[in-house]
Amino acid sequence: MVTPKFLHGQGNFHIALKQRVNQYFSDIKKPSTGNTSLLLKGILFFACYLFLYIHLVFLHRPGGWLCPNAFCLGVLPPLSALMLCMMGLMAALANIKL
Repeated sequence: MVTPKFLHGQGNFHIALKQRVNQYFSDIKKPSTGNTSLLLKGILFFACYLFLYIHLVFLHRPGGWLCPNAFCLGVLPPLSALMLCMMGLMAALANIKL
């Protein structure tokens, strides 16, 4: 692994980091603010959060909702995390030239 080196002349880590990030996005010709897929992902995550919040705060009935609560809070987050890891792995493997 290569040790990162920063410009010593400016003396400020944040300025050097910002320059390198801006250079990276200009090299790959993509906007640094994201694209449509990032927007859709944000909307999806916010909708899931809003659903769980409304469900737990307003629709919770002791005893009757125990199984759906356990499923929503105990099964869905690990599955979504596993799905995101698999998507990242597939994206990384797609960039490897054989």
